[in-house]
Amino acid sequence: MLDKFDDDRDDAPRGHRRSESGKTIVAMAAVIILFGVVAVGGWWGYKTFVGGYGPDYEGDGNGIAVQIEIASGESIAQMGAKLEEADIVLSAQAFVSAASQNDELGSRIQPGIYQMEQEMSAESALRYLADPANRIINGVTLPEGHRIFETFELLSEHTGLPVEDFEEAASDPIARGVDPLWFDDGEGGTYQLSIEGFLYPATYEFPEGATAEEILEQMVAHFNSQMEQMDFYNRVEAMDVPATPMAVLQVAAIIEGESGNLEDDPRIARVMYNRLYHPGAIEEHGCNCLGTEAVWNYGNRLMGIPPIPSGDMDGSEMHDESNPWAVSTRANEGLAPTPIGSPGLNKLEGALEPTPGEDWQYFVTAYPDTGLAIFSDTYAEHQAGTDVARENGIQ
Repeated sequence: MLDKFDDDRDDAPRGHRRSESGKTIVAMAAVIILFGVVAVGGWWGYKTFVGGYGPDYEGDGNGIAVQIEIASGESIAQMGAKLEEADIVLSAQAFVSAASQNDELGSRIQPGIYQMEQEMSAESALRYLADPANRIINGVTLPEGHRIFETFELLSEHTGLPVEDFEEAASDPIARGVDPLWFDDGEGGTYQLSIEGFLYPATYEFPEGATAEEILEQMVAHFNSQMEQMDFYNRVEAMDVPATPMAVLQVAAIIEGESGNLEDDPRIARVMYNRLYHPGAIEEHGCNCLGTEAVWNYGNRLMGIPPIPSGDMDGSEMHDESNPWAVSTRANEGLAPTPIGSPGLNKLEGALEPTPGEDWQYFVTAYPDTGLAIFSDTYAEHQAGTDVARENGIQ
């Protein structure tokens, strides 16, 4: 026996029945396609975020040089994390996945320093690291904080080239690759041209027969790549002080020479920017100018005068107008003529991220066990901090 619904369907025109049948087929097809998309997407998501493919670059790099050190005993995952942090690979997962698909290559990676490029595919990075020819074996390490006269001596010992060759090559820093922007004071003038501060501290291996010019250009190129990786210029513009790139580089070099603890790096930066830009500096010092033991002694060393420990100084030395780096004078207001050395990554970061909201004008390292300093707004407070330092055997 048929119900009314069945009777109505039997009586309906054939065209109408075919239309209903077609809609049903289309709907079923859509469901099948949807399940397919979900299945494929789910599998891709699983492989990407669980299974280990990970997002990946294509190709052999973008030409921006990056040095990476693979330490003894590091796992493939640790290597991948280090490569991702340096933007050599897009994701650590992609590197781990590439290594898991080729255990032989992964097992051939040796500890050492490698000169790589940013934005390499995971497979390309794996193959590069697995090739022992890419390890820097006969390298020379430029320590953080080295001055150019120390660097030139080090390079001369390593290469056999005379120090004079490096001095001559350094006489035109722009020709060696330093961006002219660094020497723009933002007021229509220029800072003193010098390669000081632009020879990035790292381990280098130079080609056989490289000239002094080529060696310095390689080191400056490494500095430039680090600045790009840090987004240095944009971060300088975003700071809460009207600093130029040169000002930040000089502050980083001062931190390198003065800081005894990473915690103090941004605090020392704040002192330096306060001295340069804060109205209170004029009340305290008579000018917006720098003035630290490290800066003053740098000038002495350039003039062939041995450095003097702070405990042997009476303060008048900082007002010696014959020393252009004795910048706590009205005659030498503003920045020092040049940076006082080559700051490393941590000090550059400290200079870019000064401690906010403080009016400090002074600091003194006071605690030998931690290397931490005491920071003060006024000279009277600074004297009290200096007394603490003396009691702790520092001054």
